[in-house]
Amino acid sequence: MFKNIMDENLIVVAAVEGYARKHSMDEKTVFEIFHKFNLLHLLRSQYEVLHTQDLDESVFLPKM
Repeated sequence: MFKNIMDENLIVVAAVEGYARKHSMDEKTVFEIFHKFNLLHLLRSQYEVLHTQDLDESVFLPKM
């Protein structure tokens, strides 16, 4: 159980940092936006699917 919580938190951190980097925003602002729109809960609830995805393909895509 504890491991899953830590892993879920790592998914959230990766998503926040990746979004911030991709959109030239600071992490605190992104975290507040994710919190406002309940995306933190959504990311945690979808951990089983998200942890199988490659972060380079889902978060760190270069701007086109």
